[in-house]
Amino acid sequence: MGIKHKTPKAPGEEGFAAEWNDEHLIDSDINFNFFSGINVGEPINPSDIATKNYVDTQGVGGIADYGQSQFSEIDLSSSYHDAPGGSVTVSVASGQKVLIIASCSPYIYTENHGYVWIQLRRNSTDLSGTEKRAGQEYGGGPGPLNIHTLSTQYLDIPGSGTFTYKARIRGQSSGDNNVWYGLITVIVFG
Repeated sequence: MGIKHKTPKAPGEEGFAAEWNDEHLIDSDINFNFFSGINVGEPINPSDIATKNYVDTQGVGGIADYGQSQFSEIDLSSSYHDAPGGSVTVSVASGQKVLIIASCSPYIYTENHGYVWIQLRRNSTDLSGTEKRAGQEYGGGPGPLNIHTLSTQYLDIPGSGTFTYKARIRGQSSGDNNVWYGLITVIVFG
């Protein structure tokens, strides 16, 4: 039932503060009711109270930096290029992880086919495996095609420094496709 003496006293026996400070144990959960706990040891079990030192050294410090930017473009070029407004610059310490997410709504208005591509880049380096494509094959039917969402994401550990992450886009052929409602989000975890 909370905090107890290790050596209980007999009824009527005196107890002293020095004994209490030296000889106590916790035998069940204690509700701190929004008060802080002090002089807590380092955690051993997953449900133990974590000290500030433990949290700081385990790298679970939350979000260290964050940025978001919107982009759109009408009449896409057929070669990859930085999406207008689609970049975010963040500062990163060694070992920190960076999550990059880019999404957009492509609109393909060719008669029988068309694609829109999106990929991510750090500074001038394309991030491997981030290229995604949406669209329809030849003979898919006439008329425009509005694809609800095209997205890609990447978890990067770039080292320390300042980095600019970019959404890069291109269309099937120049002037045949649009990208609307684009958003790039970059989160640096502490």
